[in-house]
Amino acid sequence: MKSVLSFPERGHWGKSNWRGNTSGYIIKEMIEHFKPSLFVDACEGSGTSGDVCREMGIAYVGLDLYKGNDFTKDSIIQYLSRPADICFTHPPYHNMVVYSGEVYGTEAILGDTSRCATPEEFIARSQTMLLNQREATKEGGIYATLIGEKRKNGEFRSYQSDFIQM
Repeated sequence: MKSVLSFPERGHWGKSNWRGNTSGYIIKEMIEHFKPSLFVDACEGSGTSGDVCREMGIAYVGLDLYKGNDFTKDSIIQYLSRPADICFTHPPYHNMVVYSGEVYGTEAILGDTSRCATPEEFIARSQTMLLNQREATKEGGIYATLIGEKRKNGEFRSYQSDFIQM
C-alpha cells in the first residue's frame, strides 16, 4: 500500500453523484494490502465500500446515519456479529457539504456531523466515532478514517492534523 494514493478516475463503485464519495480504489487498496475477512464502513454513503467488497468476495457491513446508525452516540460493534478486521469511515466534515436534509432526506438529523456548529464540535463528535471504530475492530485489526482539509472563504483547517493529535 502506498502512503500517497492518486487515481485519475474514481472507479465504477458507488454513485459518482453522491457528494464526498470515496474512490473505490482506496477501499480496493486497503483490502488487497490488509486482506480482511470482514470490512465495516460506518459512513457507507452511496455504498462504494460494499460494492468493492462484494466484487472481491469480502464480508461487509455498511452503516450510515441515513440508515439510522449514529456513530456519534451508537456503538458500531452492536451491529456486528463479530469484530471487524477493518473498520473504515469517511465522515461528513463540519459544514463542508451538508448531508441530512440536503444530500438525502428532507430533514436535518441530530447526529449529522456536517451540521456541527463549530469545528471543535466536529472534532469532539469525531473522537467518539474513532473510539467506536476502535471498539468494533478485532485485536490486531485496522481502523481507518479518510479525512483531509477544509478550505473555505480563505480559511484553512487540517482535520487530518486534528485526527492525528487525537
